[in-house]
Amino acid sequence: MDWSLWLHGAYVAFAFGVLFFGALAYRQVLDNLDVRRLRFGEDRASYVSAPGILIAVGVTMATVLLMGLIYATPHESIFLYALPLIFLVQNAQMFLRLVFQRTRVTTHGIIVRPVLRNTLSAMHYDRMITVSFRSERLWTAVTVLDPTNGPVTFRIFTFSVRPLEQILRANSRAEIFYVGTTERNTSSIR
Repeated sequence: MDWSLWLHGAYVAFAFGVLFFGALAYRQVLDNLDVRRLRFGEDRASYVSAPGILIAVGVTMATVLLMGLIYATPHESIFLYALPLIFLVQNAQMFLRLVFQRTRVTTHGIIVRPVLRNTLSAMHYDRMITVSFRSERLWTAVTVLDPTNGPVTFRIFTFSVRPLEQILRANSRAEIFYVGTTERNTSSIR
């Protein structure tokens, strides 16, 4: 491996990183202002997107394999030295976006913030009609029916279902049920 070319490639990746993380910070400031305008109270819990995390981990593993393949053979190109480093910077930026855009359960309701879209869905506890949990192998899809927003679906890890269910049962009058499982019965909150 030519360390001089690698350092030049690292500089190119650093320049991309400045752009990627600058855009991430800008988007996060705008998203936080939108959430603050809702006045939904303090955070009680938050849940990251389970499919997003699993995809980010898979892409990072593929990037590390690509790095091994590219750096194992000598190249005379700054582009080939910079490409895997740029992918790593992009993966880090997407992982941070996943963490920043997590679904927030607040004192007044739930705020769902998709990672790849600029919209957010805010649902008050007193307007929720039904909440369904559907197991999908590696995660659980949660669908909240709110007459104002319609159905809103987000996906969380299965180990996060019970704490979310407890918060919903304590704060909402919505009917909570599990789809596709026989281990839990359909039950009303009150």
